Amino acid sequence: MFHHIAPHRFSNAFAPALARAQDYVLHYSAKGEILLLAREGDYALPRLCDVAPETLGQLQYLFEMDGQGCYLSEGETALRVPGGGYYPVNLLRSNLNRDTAYAGVVGAQLSRWYGDNQFCGRCGAAMAPSQGERALICTGCGKTVYPKISPAVITAIIDGDRILLARGAHYGAKFFSLIAGYVEIGETLEQAVARETMEEVGVRVKNIRYYANQPWPFSDSQMIGFFAQLDGDPTLHIDPAEIAEAAWFEREKLPDHPYSISIAGEMMEAYKHGKVYYRGGDLIVD
Repeated sequence: MFHHIAPHRFSNAFAPALARAQDYVLHYSAKGEILLLAREGDYALPRLCDVAPETLGQLQYLFEMDGQGCYLSEGETALRVPGGGYYPVNLLRSNLNRDTAYAGVVGAQLSRWYGDNQFCGRCGAAMAPSQGERALICTGCGKTVYPKISPAVITAIIDGDRILLARGAHYGAKFFSLIAGYVEIGETLEQAVARETMEEVGVRVKNIRYYANQPWPFSDSQMIGFFAQLDGDPTLHIDPAEIAEAAWFEREKLPDHPYSISIAGEMMEAYKHGKVYYRGGDLIVD
């Protein structure tokens, strides 16, 4: 999955320090594009020593990758870097080294958070970075705001040797994936699975079993993966506002998922190759 970057090491420990010449600088344009160096058919994050100092914004410590600091250059004015250019963040879904991609996307998540919280939603005063934790504190009323992380459930629904897949109605989705949705207030993760399944495709589920979870910085989400068994009638009743198309697929006819880096792609592959299955009401993962 996307966050599996071994042997590289990502550390989100809050340990701000003065940036060094070899530390990485992350910068995002007003359109949300990321600054990258194009090198021999690949891409890399620029280091502090690559950036023309007069174009550099105030640096905000983000995290470490392989012991090297990663800093956000604040502001939307383009940085001048020899061989550098701005590219869509979605490029980081592929074509890059995993460590570069992960740092770039987590950086984009934090950049959006800083940009969306310049002023307090309670009193309107300016927000300032905390010196003791990854948080923003209102300079007026003291309100504390933490990075946005939205929990979402994603579910592989099994009926014997079939799995339920759907194609979303939003964003021009062209491929089939698993049923997913954000967790609502006052409900457990399992209740969210049951609710989303009923709302989107009109079927009931049972034996809801946790599989794995994945940070998904592209949408500020934490994706929590479950398998579940169909409970009763398999007839689908889709919500056209959410789902363009849904169908049951036999294991050997399962379509490919374009993003193997996602938890949806991994869960579909695990089911397709018989690595995960139900024995009675128990989920078995080989």
